[in-house]
Amino acid sequence: MIRLRMLMVALFIVMVTPLQAEDATSPKVDAAERYMRVANLGAIWESMVSEHAATLPEPDRTEYLQSPQSKINVE
Repeated sequence: MIRLRMLMVALFIVMVTPLQAEDATSPKVDAAERYMRVANLGAIWESMVSEHAATLPEPDRTEYLQSPQSKINVE
């Protein structure tokens, strides 16, 4: 009988935990969506590309700045 109770409690916890986790992520998703609406992602991307390029030697820097990876359309 005790094993049955333990099993029932364990099953209840397993079933309830994902529901709580789902609710906890909703504010995070909402915050991320608000940030995406106000952030200038193009400027952020250009800044990241420029800063990374500055760490490379000159021949690699030129090649990197002309590569498709540095020209991602963030829109």
